Amino acid sequence: MKSDSAASGTSPRSFWPSTLVFVLFAISQGNLALILDPLSPNFFAMQFAFTPQRYAEILQAWGPTGIERYQSHFAFDLLHPLLFGALGWIAVRTSPIFEGLTASRERIVRWLLPLAAGFDYIENSCQLKLLSVPLGKLNWLIPVSATSATIKWALAAVFVVCLFSQLITWLRSSAPPAIH
Repeated sequence: MKSDSAASGTSPRSFWPSTLVFVLFAISQGNLALILDPLSPNFFAMQFAFTPQRYAEILQAWGPTGIERYQSHFAFDLLHPLLFGALGWIAVRTSPIFEGLTASRERIVRWLLPLAAGFDYIENSCQLKLLSVPLGKLNWLIPVSATSATIKWALAAVFVVCLFSQLITWLRSSAPPAIH
């Protein structure tokens, strides 16, 4: 008897593609955490600094060494959004967990992390530009950066909620698809 995916002409779903990308993402995330962990206030404070005053306070607290550490993470953070964007896309397209979604829901969930990655690139671009000019110049980029970070995290949170919802549904199903 043919599986549903064989009967429909699609490839069977598998955890392997998303697992591979997840491992790369986890390594990248760990590397970024190691680079940014010593910063105080932490880098989340910078991501959510909506005002020039708060932005300046964080830079002041970090000092030249902290600012240099923060700047150094961008060499790795240029690849990181690509990894988590790909992870979302690949997981939704290939993982058995997402198999039961309607076509429209699948399309929406599939685009959540790639869109989050796009907002991460906007945030990174703003931060790199802000760090390249004297403090007080281009202050309008500060709320653009913080808004981009907020949207990025919101999209990532929605993806995680969808993932856990689908995982619960998949685990409760009477005959979950075989893990390939």
